[in-house]
This record gives sequence, C-alpha cells and structure tokens, in this order.
Amino acid sequence: MMNILSAILAGVEDHLLWVLPIVAAVTFAEYRWPAGEQPSLMARTGNLVIVVVVTALTIALLNPVIGPIQAWLARAGLVGLIFEEWRPQTLLEMIGATLVYAFVWDFFQYWFHRAEHTFAFLWPVHALHHDEENVNCTTSQRNTFWSSLLHFFVVAIPTLIVCGFQLLPIMGSYLLFKVYSFFNHANIRLDLGPLTPVISGPQWHRLHHARDAEYYNSNYAAFFPIFDIVFGTYRRPLRNEYPATGLPDRPQAPLTLTHLFSDVFGVRSAGAPTAEENPVQPAPAAAEQPVELIKRVA
Repeated sequence: MMNILSAILAGVEDHLLWVLPIVAAVTFAEYRWPAGEQPSLMARTGNLVIVVVVTALTIALLNPVIGPIQAWLARAGLVGLIFEEWRPQTLLEMIGATLVYAFVWDFFQYWFHRAEHTFAFLWPVHALHHDEENVNCTTSQRNTFWSSLLHFFVVAIPTLIVCGFQLLPIMGSYLLFKVYSFFNHANIRLDLGPLTPVISGPQWHRLHHARDAEYYNSNYAAFFPIFDIVFGTYRRPLRNEYPATGLPDRPQAPLTLTHLFSDVFGVRSAGAPTAEENPVQPAPAAAEQPVELIKRVA
C-alpha cells in the first residue's frame, strides 16, 4: 500500500511540475492572441484538479500491471525486429524515430478517437473532453479516468508492440506527450497555412471541438491530419474560422465534489455521440459562401 501511495504522490508531483510551467506560458499566449472567449480561472483550475485525480487513479491501477506487460512486449518491437535492433544515435535519427513513433501512435489514436465519437457506449468516456465551453490549453488535461485507462490498452500498448520501448528518445517523448497537446488545444489565433494538412494545430483542432453540428465527425488526428485526409474526416479551416466550442446538449459542470466524481468517472449524462448520423461536412468553397462570410475572410 505504501509503495502505491508513494508512486501516486511522485506521479502527481511529476505531472504538475511539467504541467504548470507549460500552462503558464501557453495561457499568456492565449490572452495575447485569443481565438475566442477566455475560460474563467475556476474552469482552468477545474481541469487541473481533474487531471490530478485521474493521474492518481491511473497510477494506482496500472502500476501493478506495467511490469508484466513490459516483460511480455519485445523491447525493440516490430520495428526493432525488422531493422535488427536499430537504435537512434544521431540527432537526425532521433528526429526520425520520434516521427515514426508519433505516426504509429496517432494511427491507433485516430481510430479509437473516432470510435469514441461514433459509438454510444464509448461517448461517455470522451464527452468530458468536449463539454469545455471555451477550449484552452488546459482542455488537454480534461479527460475521464476511463479515457486514460482505455488509451493505455488500445493506443499505447499497440504502439509499443510496433515500436518497442527503446525507439522513442526521451526528448521526443516529452515533446509529443507532455507539450504538444497544450499547443493543439490552445485558445490562440494561429493559422498554420500550408502546414495545416501536414501537422495538427490549434485552429484545425478547434474545429473538432466546435459546438455546431456542421463540424462534427471531423479532424480526429492528434498529430498528423493525413489520417483524416485518407479516411474521409478532414476539414480544413477557412481563413479566420474560429468557431464557438462545447456541446449544445451538455453544459460544462461547475467544480464541486459531486461533479468532480461524475466527470472523472464519466457518469454524467453525455448526450449523443457527435459522429452519429453526422457525416463530415467539408468547408464550403468561396463561391458557395454567403457574401458576408466572403467579406469576413477576405
């Protein structure tokens, strides 16, 4: 029991040590270049409280099973078997290895993420992440315990089977899983231009969180929009397109003990999955847009 408690405290402390400085930096950018309304301080704090609770629960449950899983999986993964235990050594090799790992992870993430939006029994696992009424960098931390648990088994484990434990450099791991999601969810007015179909950015991902049904079932990738392009769920944002976010049938709950429990365990009414009977709607061509919209984006 003491070992588990020590692991929980160390895990929560480690999480907060890297979360808080990043949140402070990105929040400054959000106030400097906002894409939409700012959330209240209480809303941001609530997301950080949620991630502390979820982190503690996840560590308590998964720590006893991580050891056996590591022993079962090949350290080099399928990549190591194919390339004869290759390990990245130079800077270019480390960058390449990071991109390979991110691509494999995002493939599994894309399909599980899409399933969360498609199937009614999975939607409560993910709805908490979408009921944020003013998406911001801390929204990346707004996930249920079940989401963390299922991601471990459905996304992380398959990625490790392919890539092993030794392919991803430490710095690559930090950038992918401890920094990028804050940027991706940031409430900042940033158009990546020609890079939009190449790498996920805050404007492109904001469409995925948009409140209006016309945006549903689009932009599921975490890193690489190519998955949405190939599998028919890609929607490129128009110039200056920063729609309102949240869920129309589920308001964001205030930070109370009762709501904290229901949010963390995904037991609050979640509404219907956003992909249900909502095929992706491509952005209208300029000729099809209302005159007012053409003037706005010109």
